[in-house]
Amino acid sequence: MSQPVPAPPEHPRRSPSITRVFTVAFLAIAVAVLADRYVTWQSARRAQADMVALTHRLEQLERLHPSLGLEAQIQELRELAADVGDEAIQTAVQTTVILAIVLVALAVGLSYNRRRLAAPFARIVLALERVATEERIRHDALVAAAAVVTGVRRIARELGGDVVTTVGNLTVSPNIVNAIPGKVTLSIDVRDPADETLDRALPRLDWLVREACRREGVTYELEHYWRVPFTPFDRAVVAAVERAARATGARYRRILSGAGHDAQYMAAIGPAGMIFVPSRGGRSHCEEEFTAMDDIEQGANTLFRAALDLAGGG
Repeated sequence: MSQPVPAPPEHPRRSPSITRVFTVAFLAIAVAVLADRYVTWQSARRAQADMVALTHRLEQLERLHPSLGLEAQIQELRELAADVGDEAIQTAVQTTVILAIVLVALAVGLSYNRRRLAAPFARIVLALERVATEERIRHDALVAAAAVVTGVRRIARELGGDVVTTVGNLTVSPNIVNAIPGKVTLSIDVRDPADETLDRALPRLDWLVREACRREGVTYELEHYWRVPFTPFDRAVVAAVERAARATGARYRRILSGAGHDAQYMAAIGPAGMIFVPSRGGRSHCEEEFTAMDDIEQGANTLFRAALDLAGGG
């Protein structure tokens, strides 16, 4: 699998200019005014049409029932209907003219004052951005460290095989409940029997730390301070232990030990091998460690038979 490619740098976002804000605000107001005028004119025209229809009905009523008294009343109603229709149109015209003047005055005022208001507007926008992005201005070393911890496990999953990764030590400073961590020191342990796998893991690890710290805006120091080569045990010793386990009647299997043991250093000066006995739940080197006496007995007998075998007395 190829090494991850760093993400492109983030460009700072430009703050909105006051001219754009004024333009958008003016257009929004203008659209609202146009919508209101459309509704008003539609209402005025409907009122005028209703009054014209009422006038026609009054005329029909006058023709069907001619009467001097009724004629006078119908004439008054006809004039009233005409006045109502005309007044609706006149009101629409007047309010449209007034709103048009207001829009023109607003446009002139915004255009005239935009430069004078630019500096206060910029300060307001900056303050709002600081409030909205309060978390982004925090540079939390522990957040970066948490990304490294999860990323280290992800590296092991991506590489597969026998590689294991562990973050077993984490020191946070100042380590106070309400203080942002300013410094975190952690250890990363990467183990695999193949040097090629470690050679692939280390550049990924470097990239992981670099990117986690870049995203959080913190600095880092990364040191590869210890590398121990894979130590194979002597084949003859391993074969003798295997024969001894079969002779003892114990169940057994060959395993790779990721931990360091004294036998690792003994192997540098002579043939060496190791015998492990099972611990309950796989827990060892801790208070909960427990091994059944039967397993201890089989381990001791296997060691005894293997030693006799290697001494030539098996």
